[in-house]
Amino acid sequence: MVTITESAIIEASQDRVSDMNWRLGEIAAAWMKRLACGRSLKDFAGPTGVDPARLQECLDVFVRFAHVRSSLPHLRWVHFKAAMDWDDASECLGWANAVKATPAGMRAWRRAGRADVDPPAKRQTEPEPQPKRPAGRLF
Repeated sequence: MVTITESAIIEASQDRVSDMNWRLGEIAAAWMKRLACGRSLKDFAGPTGVDPARLQECLDVFVRFAHVRSSLPHLRWVHFKAAMDWDDASECLGWANAVKATPAGMRAWRRAGRADVDPPAKRQTEPEPQPKRPAGRLF
């Protein structure tokens, strides 16, 4: 019997939300490039049921960072969103990937002047660290 822990469910949820945001940005970019024909992203958001502001945010992150996403495998979409307006985004994202920092840890490191600061520890929802989940579906 497989024991499903709270931390495993949270991690799986974070992964799915991150993947969904990247996919929304990719789809919005394709629509804007091939099908918009002078229409705005609001015109696309309406029939999809996605809030126009959220769709714009996903599009903006996708356009700016999609080309580097695969080279930063330890980061989720929220890391890239946090670095969206930073002129030093590349350095901050690279550091966060290297040390597997949370978005909050990445922001703190940047505020500290990018010093040799350890990222804040992830909050553990289980007393014991859980093994890495296998590839594929959680349930």
